[in-house]
Amino acid sequence: MNSLPVRVVFVTSPAGRDRLRPLLMPGDLKFHEVLPRLFPHAPAAYFHMAHDGTRKSILLVTLGHGDDSKLFPRNPRPDFEEIASFV
Repeated sequence: MNSLPVRVVFVTSPAGRDRLRPLLMPGDLKFHEVLPRLFPHAPAAYFHMAHDGTRKSILLVTLGHGDDSKLFPRNPRPDFEEIASFV
């Protein structure tokens, strides 16, 4: 069940980013500590941390296409305008 609770705002200007910055929470640089529980079928080496034991991502977006012959039929999704806005 994909209820798609995410809502996205694309902040496209330096002024907009400056307004947003005070509202951001600090990043969790040790998020990887729960990955073995959340992704138990992955090899342990996936979660090995080098250097200071933290990782930092600023953005990860993955796009692609599945093989329609092997995919479950897609359920309805919200329209882009329902989940995203530009400021």
